[in-house]
Amino acid sequence: MMKFLKMNYTLLLAAVFCLGLTACGGGNSSNNSDDTTAGDDWRNSAEIVGSGSITYDGEGFIDVLVTMDDNYAYFYLDEPVQELHDSVSFPMTISDATEYLDGDVSFDDINGDGASDVSFGFVYAPGDSISLVWIWDQEKGYVFQEDMSVTTRRSGDLSEYLGLWKYADETLWLDIYDDETWAFFNEKEKIIARGTLSVDETGITLYFDDGDEVLQLDQSVSGDLLDSEKLTSLFPVADIQSSLENNN
Repeated sequence: MMKFLKMNYTLLLAAVFCLGLTACGGGNSSNNSDDTTAGDDWRNSAEIVGSGSITYDGEGFIDVLVTMDDNYAYFYLDEPVQELHDSVSFPMTISDATEYLDGDVSFDDINGDGASDVSFGFVYAPGDSISLVWIWDQEKGYVFQEDMSVTTRRSGDLSEYLGLWKYADETLWLDIYDDETWAFFNEKEKIIARGTLSVDETGITLYFDDGDEVLQLDQSVSGDLLDSEKLTSLFPVADIQSSLENNN
């Protein structure tokens, strides 16, 4: 009887010991940090379109990864846990933005103030592209720069410009006609200048009938026209309205 009890006790200890070894081996396997990170790391499944380093003082740098949809570019910290650091809003909806993105997103310091700015572009076909720029502002964050952004067309298409345009800060209107002529009007609908025009990949050039004056109007990424001499924009309108009509 004593031999039987001793034998069973020995077998029981052996079984417990084997179970202990198995448990220890399983613990080491489940605590493997690489396996856990690989399963939970957002970077393994996200569509990352770019990467870079952002600085606000030219010294400390923050590594970010870029994702994008048709309206925004998002800058996430380059860490296993997905944490949004910043973003920029497109001036228009860009369909299939990730498909047409041209290369990487740049965080170079464009204006030389020591802080990272943002620039990137989209190419739809050779000679048909959009380049977008945002400058860092300490109070406002990234501010879109329409005057530094560029739309390029493969060939000029006059149909994009036909019709009436108003200067944003003046009572001045530009009417563009399909026979490649144009006229400037004041608020009394009186013609104050006229001429011919040509269209190229960036916008239109106005040639004045009464002299050698030439005025270049570039198409902005949002579709308005930019007058680089007056440093203002023109936007399409339905008709000429005087200041009195606007006040009423």
